[in-house]
Amino acid sequence: IRLEKWLKKKGDTVAKGEAIAEYTVGRGRTVYVLLAPFDLTLGDIFVEYWDKAEAGQTLALITPVAKSIQSFR
Repeated sequence: IRLEKWLKKKGDTVAKGEAIAEYTVGRGRTVYVLLAPFDLTLGDIFVEYWDKAEAGQTLALITPVAKSIQSFR
């Protein structure tokens, strides 16, 4: 894949289903969107925009965001 654009930057908190990055596959011109699989904070980015990533390569580090605990009375 080729990473076209990061839509978030290091330190941003992202909600589940929110777009994180845009990418293309091979020589195709179709732009796909990488969605957050869960609530997370984006950490170090290893593949910058316009770079190519190989299968299995880590694009960035992510940290899950803990759900808030609700008290019941």
